[in-house]
Amino acid sequence: MNDCKDKNVEAIDIKKKEKEKAEKMVRDYLKPSCDEEISEEEYPTVKD
Repeated sequence: MNDCKDKNVEAIDIKKKEKEKAEKMVRDYLKPSCDEEISEEEYPTVKD
């Protein structure tokens, strides 16, 4: 009986890790690329 419970825990752990990996891949894919840096003069300014 304990052996079956251990297998269930392992299966849940594996599924959880796979889900986290998939979510990370989606976040990385949807993340905007910020490779291009702008100079301080190009930053937007806030006017009062």
